[in-house]
Amino acid sequence: MADIGRWRALIPPKKDLARIVGEIYEIAKSNSLSVGGISYKTEQIKSEKLLSYIIGLTVSGRYAAVKSFIADIGRMRDIVTIDDISLNNPKLTEEVVSLRLNLTLYLRPEGQ
Repeated sequence: MADIGRWRALIPPKKDLARIVGEIYEIAKSNSLSVGGISYKTEQIKSEKLLSYIIGLTVSGRYAAVKSFIADIGRMRDIVTIDDISLNNPKLTEEVVSLRLNLTLYLRPEGQ
């Protein structure tokens, strides 16, 4: 139970959503990637008193930079899961790839 309590204490409040999305953008920028669109959908997990934000985003750049971006997302201090990855090379004559990534971010509702 103590471990669960420590884990729950690591979950940021809902007000931190903008900060976390900004951090994802900064990770992309630090890896020299360009960010396409970003979307999100929220769901409430009533049994756990949590909110989950399903974030979809597209980044593009060199393959090595995309690999580094994925690793950096995995090292974020916030509880973010990588749910789905789709890699595409729109131009076979170029080294640029496009990555579609679906993440889930867990947050505490306000007042929790």
